[in-house]
Amino acid sequence: MQLRVISPRLRFWIYLLIELLTLPMLGLFLYAGISPEDSTPEVISWIFVFSLQLFVALSPLLIEKFDFGAARFLLDASGVTYLSRKATYHLDWTQVQLIALNPNQYGRFTKNCFICFYTEEIPRWMPMRADYTPTAFGLQYRKGLPQVIAQYCSLPIENLERIQKGKS
Repeated sequence: MQLRVISPRLRFWIYLLIELLTLPMLGLFLYAGISPEDSTPEVISWIFVFSLQLFVALSPLLIEKFDFGAARFLLDASGVTYLSRKATYHLDWTQVQLIALNPNQYGRFTKNCFICFYTEEIPRWMPMRADYTPTAFGLQYRKGLPQVIAQYCSLPIENLERIQKGKS
């Protein structure tokens, strides 16, 4: 099963927010346009501002291709694999010693928590994806993911009850 590390719902809201902030501004720039009376510095500034707004409006495509949208997570019978542009980590199920739900902020369990796979029994704190190593990495919690993990591994997921209790 191939998944994205960051959930589609969170990526959608991030991209929607970017577009809601930039597209009206881009529309205003297009509506105002460049008048024939504008001097060369004004035309250059208009071109610069329009180019900047266009870049920001297209940034979700760049994020999806080159940043957190491009990070993948493979979950199958052989183990778990984290794939990004800069790193590829793989753990066989026999290497996984602990599966834990990490809070997204210290002590806080929400729907944005990450399920992390560790090779050591005493996990280290991993508050963000930049802290992933070949021995510890994960993906964002999603509904149904614990059942998929249970198909391949018999280890319980630590702290899972904290997020499921919050949903009831």
